This record gives sequence, C-alpha cells and structure tokens, in this order.
Amino acid sequence: MEYRAVAFLAEDEALLTPIREGVDYHSITAGVIGTDRSTAKTVNFALLYGQGSKALAEKLGVSKTKAEEYISKLFANAPALAEWRVTRMLEAKSGVPYSKTPSGRIRLLDQYYNKYHNVWSSSATQALNHPIQGGCADGYKMAGALLWERASDLPGNPLLVNVVHDELVVEVDEDAAEEVEKVLIEVMTEGMKFALGEGVPVGVETKIADTWVKG
Repeated sequence: MEYRAVAFLAEDEALLTPIREGVDYHSITAGVIGTDRSTAKTVNFALLYGQGSKALAEKLGVSKTKAEEYISKLFANAPALAEWRVTRMLEAKSGVPYSKTPSGRIRLLDQYYNKYHNVWSSSATQALNHPIQGGCADGYKMAGALLWERASDLPGNPLLVNVVHDELVVEVDEDAAEEVEKVLIEVMTEGMKFALGEGVPVGVETKIADTWVKG
C-alpha cells in the first residue's frame, strides 16, 4: 500500500495510472531503470524513506554511479514524486517539527542541532515515512473500527484478534466465514479510502484458513 499512499500524496500520474490499471509499479520501475523487479523494488522503497545514492549502492552491491543512474531514471519517470520527496526533506532540514498523515494525524519529529550552521533540523526519514506508512496505518485502524461497529450484526461471532502490518486477522465460526469475509473486504476498502482518498484504488486480498501464518 505504500506506493498507493505516496501516489496519492505526490499526485503523480506516473504512479497513479498503472495503479488504476492494475499494473505492478515495481515491474514498471524495473523497465525504466533496466533491472529485475527485486532490484527495482529496493530502489523504490529506499527512495521513499530518504536513502541517498551511497546507501542505495551499498544495499544493492553496485557502484555509487550506478545507484545515481537508477535514481535519476526513476525520478525522470515520476517527477511529481521527486518534487514531493525533495519538499519533505527540505522542510525537515529547515526544522519543521512535525509531519501529518493525509487524514491529519500529527507526529512530532526527532530533531537535532547543527552546530556548524546554527540551526535546528528534523529527521528527514521520519518526515518522509510518517505520511506514507502512517497514512496506511490510519486506514487499517479505521477498517478495524468499522469491523467492530458492524460485528454485532454479523453471524459467527467475528473477533478481530490481530493487526499485522497491512493485515487484519479475524476469528469467526466456520459456517459464517464467507459472509464475514465479504464485510472484511468492504471495511478494508472504506478504511483505506478514508485514509488516502477516493482517487486511489484499493485492492484487498483475503484468505480463509484454520490458522494464520505470515506469508
């Protein structure tokens, strides 16, 4: 969901268009920068969370020049994303002390004093991370709240027992599992639209099983 969130935040059609068309954005990035999907996924997420060419090069085991090439090609393909990222990082550098999710939840950022420039700065990583991952978390929490509101009207005694990153784990009587599954899809969709807006399509995958195992 992170790339759906940043597509909404940056209003970048280079991201939104493939999402709406159901195309995997990591595969698109792989074509843009000339790598496999795994490498492209690493590049995508590294840049979302503030890593520069040096850190990216070390993570991928490539030269700094090659990492810079990946970054340039990616941002050339997604200019609005590049602008959004730079704006957040400049705000952090200027000392803006907080960051907001799309729904308005505020996080105070870690700050440090730069004695060489006599200014306070904030954590750029947190400034980038909070609107994205925090925005997704808002959606999952809203989905859980919506499920709790509707649980008394559902069969099978559904009980939300865990939230694991982007998953809701629900216990329910076996004969009511399919009916509750449909409601779970509805609340996840509604929750993410609350958090990210109507313009970003949300895909929800469900699985009915005797036990839960993180895939």
